[in-house]
Amino acid sequence: MEFMLGVFGKILASLLYDGLKKVNNLRGKPTISKNLTNIPENFLSHVIGRQEKLQAINEKLKKTKAVVVYGMGGVGKSTIAQKYIHKYGYKFSHIAYINISLEYDIDSSKKDNKELIISAFTGNTILVKRLGLEFEEKQPPEEKFDLILNAMQYLKGKNLLVIDNAGRALMQMQEKLPPEGWQMLVTSRCRIECFENMEIEFLNEDECTRLFYTYYGVEKNDELLKHILVKIGYHTLATELIAKSANERGIELSELDEIIKKEGINYSKAVSVIVPHAGSDVEELKPIEHLIRTFAVNYLDDESREVMLYLSVLPSKYIEFDILKELLPVEENKLFEILNKLNKTGWLNKSHDAFSCHQVIQSSIRAQQKPDTTNCDSLIKKLTDKLSFDQTKEDVVEKFQWCEYGASVLLFLQIETEETAELANNLALILQDMGELAEARKLMEQALASNIKNLGEGHASVAIRRSNLAMILQDMGELAEARKLMEQALASGIKNLGEGHTSVAIRRSNLALILQDMGELAEARKLMEQALASDIKNLGEGRTSVATDRSNLALILKDMGELAEARKLMDQALASGIKNLGEGHTSVAIRRSNLAMILKDMGELAEARKLMEQALASDIKNLGEGHTSVAIRRSNLAMILKKMGEYNKAKELLEKAYKTMERKLGAKHPNTLIVKRNLEGVVKAIEESKKH
Repeated sequence: MEFMLGVFGKILASLLYDGLKKVNNLRGKPTISKNLTNIPENFLSHVIGRQEKLQAINEKLKKTKAVVVYGMGGVGKSTIAQKYIHKYGYKFSHIAYINISLEYDIDSSKKDNKELIISAFTGNTILVKRLGLEFEEKQPPEEKFDLILNAMQYLKGKNLLVIDNAGRALMQMQEKLPPEGWQMLVTSRCRIECFENMEIEFLNEDECTRLFYTYYGVEKNDELLKHILVKIGYHTLATELIAKSANERGIELSELDEIIKKEGINYSKAVSVIVPHAGSDVEELKPIEHLIRTFAVNYLDDESREVMLYLSVLPSKYIEFDILKELLPVEENKLFEILNKLNKTGWLNKSHDAFSCHQVIQSSIRAQQKPDTTNCDSLIKKLTDKLSFDQTKEDVVEKFQWCEYGASVLLFLQIETEETAELANNLALILQDMGELAEARKLMEQALASNIKNLGEGHASVAIRRSNLAMILQDMGELAEARKLMEQALASGIKNLGEGHTSVAIRRSNLALILQDMGELAEARKLMEQALASDIKNLGEGRTSVATDRSNLALILKDMGELAEARKLMDQALASGIKNLGEGHTSVAIRRSNLAMILKDMGELAEARKLMEQALASDIKNLGEGHTSVAIRRSNLAMILKKMGEYNKAKELLEKAYKTMERKLGAKHPNTLIVKRNLEGVVKAIEESKKH
């Protein structure tokens, strides 16, 4: 058994690195910079009251390989780490600074897993470049991570790795971090038990006073300021933010004192207990209860509050302005002005033309402004549009960049309305194309349930969700459930739209594909011929939907042994795809792969090989090495090579394909089992050839 969707162009650079072969490419042996990453320098001249901590860290690092400084968000842990680099960095041959972005929800639960740590390393393009590494676009993150650590440990001298904002997941990586020859300084909001820990507490009154006046120059009144600092609990970040905000607006201290008094930002007695392991028996309060008082949004004007509301549900990372202007419903120049003002007053961080909102501040904003489908309707509509995909005009690869933003919004806004259901539907379809089937299924099921609840069983949107969910389940190998859902969607379409509607043709085509996978070829052929005739009548010969129907019908005919007619239809579908979509489109790669498999069965192996190699190369470029479509192309190409007697090359391709399928779909998925059987067949052929 073989796949009908395939392609590959072998991209594997063997790297000899201290006797070990590594996937990827190390560009010679350039002189490697002392700073392997950018080293933050913001406000380092204003570090106050941390000299003893810096000395203590330095002493601990003389005795142990790793030190964790922990404490509540906003007390200055990151600043201490950065100051340590600048004060003691001369002692180290190389320095790397890695920031981990953790998202905290309103209930204080957090995403805290090793994937975030791996992503922070592999996503640091400066680190990768300065180590002389190059990665394939979709190479598995863990492979990239191991290559980075491998390269780091071969750097000579005494080296320093700083990991900022780590969580308890770091304990899962203690065997890999720090790399050999490196010392590690970690900042975290919690103790990380497998390392040496040092708690960072709040500044004292004198230190907090000096910090406030660093950013505030309207007036000086130590007595009034003392009242303000008591009300905010000497919280380091809160002190800085309030000082900046008051300075920006020219607010005098007496007015500022009244504002804070009115808003109830008085949590000094409880502040110590919000830090885990602080050793206090005082009643514990959730961090958000303090953060609301610290990051009160009434300090902001209406326009800034609106922008902060949207940013509170987007990923907590640096987001390029070009992305933000596409998503936020604010005029471009005005948005840039607001973002820069928020940066100047400490609400946002800025790096070049990218802005980030700290996750602690995001949590506070969400708790106060309560983002929902009403106040975030414009953001939801923009993301829904960005994730909408018309396969007749667009390439799905162009949609991948918007997925993380849609996923972030849906994380905080429940899928309970028509608007969020539509966003979830669109995101699920793109995730399906990315091979993220489990997450796609989850989102589509939520969208379906929401539409049934809000619109009723007979609504057109419910039928669409059922049809889309059926196609995801087909990809997951759950054919019986997929068939049931598609038959329901088709029946609903015929009832509500009529036999000749284009949506009915689409569902007939989709049901035919499911039946094909189930081996019911005669019924599949009948449905696909009906869909093709309907689309030709309604849309005309030149439309992409017609070409897709022809391609699908050709595959059914191939399975039925009608190879000449299958080839004719697939030739037509491929020519139409190239004309309407372009050579590099993912649909063109699919049709090349399908035609190659037909030619293989017809014995035209050279041409079949050529087409499959083109399809594979295209999919690697568009989808990345780890995508299931790439694995399918590799398997298909291997079957062609097997028939040509090139068993070893076929075996190599199938081993890669099986590894991808097992990781992405699981060992028991039908497609994984097909690849496994193909691999077993090639291994057997190799053994047989050795006997002769």
